[in-house]
Amino acid sequence: LAVGDEVYSYTRPAFDMKDEHPEAAGELIDNNTGSYAEYVVVPAWKVAKKPKSLTLTHAACVPLAGLTAWQALFVHGKAAAGQTVLILAASGGVGGFAVQFAKAKGLTVIGTCSARNVDYVKSLGADRVV
Repeated sequence: LAVGDEVYSYTRPAFDMKDEHPEAAGELIDNNTGSYAEYVVVPAWKVAKKPKSLTLTHAACVPLAGLTAWQALFVHGKAAAGQTVLILAASGGVGGFAVQFAKAKGLTVIGTCSARNVDYVKSLGADRVV
């Protein structure tokens, strides 16, 4: 990262990442955490460079939807290559990430969506769409 780069971040307390970032061990979720501001100060490890193909508005959605999908599949669901996963609302924010993450990790993906989104969900990598 360099000064002036467009970045995005999820500024939530990261106490669940204390193994990778021991300084986060004491972070808590309370009335003083979170943000809604144009400018914030966060540790550099909590920031990612915004892809050029995304607007700042779209990039702002990545951390929450992406993290939710990742944790559901791999942290809580313990999904692994060779398994089959059913992703409900596969055309939505979390579902779209989940389809792509699951395919990238070698899972067979069945996604649900409305008829108008079938081609979109297939384009994300779903093996079957219902």
